[in-house]
Amino acid sequence: TEEHVSQGTMMKLLTFAAVAGLAAGFTPMRAPLRRSSLSMGRETEGAAVDCQMPDTVVRRLDKQDMPHISLADGEGIYEFWMSTTVPGGVTKDSMMKIEKDAAKNANFPGFKKGQIPPWAKPQLKAFCVEDAINNAILDAIESAELTALEGDDRKAEVVEDVKELTNSFKIGTPLSFTATVLCKQTLSAEAAAEGAVVDVEVKEEAPAPSSGTEMPKDVALRVKKLESDNAKLVDFIKAQGFEPPAKVAA
Repeated sequence: TEEHVSQGTMMKLLTFAAVAGLAAGFTPMRAPLRRSSLSMGRETEGAAVDCQMPDTVVRRLDKQDMPHISLADGEGIYEFWMSTTVPGGVTKDSMMKIEKDAAKNANFPGFKKGQIPPWAKPQLKAFCVEDAINNAILDAIESAELTALEGDDRKAEVVEDVKELTNSFKIGTPLSFTATVLCKQTLSAEAAAEGAVVDVEVKEEAPAPSSGTEMPKDVALRVKKLESDNAKLVDFIKAQGFEPPAKVAA
């Protein structure tokens, strides 16, 4: 059911001991149509976040109200949507390490010591894929200069169905997936003001700049919206290359 899939794709971004002693986390995309139907529409939502990680897109969505988490000045908690691709070499090298570590402790009845039974290999593959996704999410968070949450709040949700996509994924090929995650981010005053500006009553004509240069319409409109906050108004006018009127800068 839909509820079952949702629960299956929500996993904590935490490192824990597995058969191979590696971290676990999430899963990729394999069926393009399924991925498109699930993630289309979010790729253009919110605001783009600068991320230097290759083949990765991060967008900031809605601000979250989580009063139990302490925040620094200017910091907020937001939902972030991300899409990334893990290079094939990452899962290839990871799988080799997982199998090597698992073989050290493998001692199954009917098999030689150090031999991994065929029925155990799908589980090792799942650890490999989940580890790659988990690390990719954490790397994207770091690259975008976000701060991951702690404890039970430290989790992400993979858009694709974890079990289904792990079964169809081939180790050593590019691993693409999309996910949403809650993180802290510190925004500049101007970015934080976007969407939080309150319209106020102003005079019909905006004050003309002392330089005598006429402001573009978009700048003049922004000036009107910021009249309620003199400090922000002065900063904004200067950032546009104009000198604030005397009565505004005073």
